[in-house]
Amino acid sequence: MALKPMDDLGIVVLFSVFESAVRDHLEGIIKPLAAELGHPLLRREPRPTNIANLTASEAFARLKELLDTLGIAAEPELDIDAGSRIGS
Repeated sequence: MALKPMDDLGIVVLFSVFESAVRDHLEGIIKPLAAELGHPLLRREPRPTNIANLTASEAFARLKELLDTLGIAAEPELDIDAGSRIGS
């Protein structure tokens, strides 16, 4: 009876080792393929700082431009402070 938790732990360890082996195998297959991807979204390049550090009003203006293009009307619900930064 006292060894039952050890059996459960053994199963967890075996699964963990199996999962690690599968992950290493797949990484060896996928990494060379991923290096060949040419699209910038798939290469995970850092975002330009002018996009990553938008103020709330700049973010709303970009969103409004997109929504206007899609034909969706949008108005701000709050008075947006131009000095507050998104993501900071």
